[in-house]
Amino acid sequence: MNKYTLSVFIILAYLTGCNPQGKDLEVKIKHNQLCVFTNNSKIYYGLNNTFLIYLGNIDYNKDFKSTYEKLYTNTPLPIDEKNVLQYH
Repeated sequence: MNKYTLSVFIILAYLTGCNPQGKDLEVKIKHNQLCVFTNNSKIYYGLNNTFLIYLGNIDYNKDFKSTYEKLYTNTPLPIDEKNVLQYH
């Protein structure tokens, strides 16, 4: 029973460690546009070549409300300020 429990724990710990987490993005305002990029050349796509950008309002008395959400598929990942995604 102890070997079984230890094996299950090791497998679950491995799967949790391999779980891809969200990556932070750099955000700047240029010419009245919101510019988004990673600022890290080592960041890569997930398994399905997509990334999601969403913006929202935080009101601590209410639930989170998304004001903008867009899923990008097979779009070049913006790494630096020269290759940014821009929002009007």
